[in-house]
Formats: sequence, structure tokens, C-alpha cells
Amino acid sequence: MGSNLRTESFRRGKLANVSSGSFAISANGLMTQATLDGLATAKLYNVAADVNADPMRAVRAMFIGTAADNTTHDYRVYGAWKITGNTPSDATYYVGCLAYGQFTLSSAVGLDNDGAILTTERIADTITATATTTGTSPVGPGDFFNNYLNGVGIKLFSPIDNTPAILGIGELGNPAIILIDLKAASGDVNVVLSRDI
Repeated sequence: MGSNLRTESFRRGKLANVSSGSFAISANGLMTQATLDGLATAKLYNVAADVNADPMRAVRAMFIGTAADNTTHDYRVYGAWKITGNTPSDATYYVGCLAYGQFTLSSAVGLDNDGAILTTERIADTITATATTTGTSPVGPGDFFNNYLNGVGIKLFSPIDNTPAILGIGELGNPAIILIDLKAASGDVNVVLSRDI
């Protein structure tokens, strides 16, 4: 019997790159829909994240930026799980950090001026990643999901040879939204994302 796993194409996480030297999310916790919508993060939605929907099984990311070759930048991966109130407009979310790490840009650049990765944007060839626990900074439920669901399995393809590096995080706990929070050391940064459902 074959797998029902479906993989989407990579797409740009944010229309405009992030140039901030600070993260947009300061801590795990509850957020309203309006607060979540206003965050300056890349968002990947599980369009049907409910009990009858296909779970968001995994996410893959490639990091990009306009800073110089060999500059290193920071990222955090968050899940947002919906808490439904008495009416749909009452929805809030628990937002928790699943993993964090750094990426280093390479000399490789995008191939066109209107695609997901532009000719002016370098592609990271190096990525590090750590699942969050109660003892990491930032704190987060990454290790909880790893033990509870045998998930948050972090896989890295980090060639360090001017070819694209890929971050893969599996079995995310079926969040409604994945958020990639970026902090640029210089220039600006972005991410291209794909999900498995």
C-alpha cells in the first residue's frame, strides 16, 4: 500500500524580506488571531487544521538573504495551535517554539528576478538546529512533541559548499500555522518553505 504523503512546492515565506535585528516573537504563550496576523514572520498555514483534516506532517525550509557571503543569521520555528471559543471569532492560539538555530549565506544566488529566490539573494549552504526543551533558550515544546508524538525530528542537509542547505522538521504536532521568525545580522533575510501533508 502506498503512502498518502503529499509534498508541496517551495514558496517564498514573506513577500518582503526581514531586516530586523530582533525576533518578532518574544515568548511562548497565547495570542489572538489579530496579534498572530500582525507578526512580521513567515507563516505557513495548514489550510484545514482541524480534527478531520490531514495533519501538517513536516516542513522544509531554505534560507536566503541579501547580506554578504558567509554571514550568519538566526531563526526560530514556532507552531501555533488553535484554541476555539464559543464562536469562530473567539479563536486564540497557543504559540510555542519548536526549534531554533542559525544559517550562513553562501555565494550561490537565485536564478531569476521574479521567482521565489531572486538573483540578488544568496542561498544558505549551512544550517544548525536544536529542538527546544524546558532547558533551552528559547524554551519551547519541541522535546515534548518529540517524546509525545515521536515527532519534531530535525533533519539537516547542510553541505557547506555553496549549494542550498535544507532544514527539515517532521511530525510537528499538527499546528494550524508554522511561523519562521528571522533575525538578520546584516542586510535582510527570508525563507522559502514547503510542507508535507
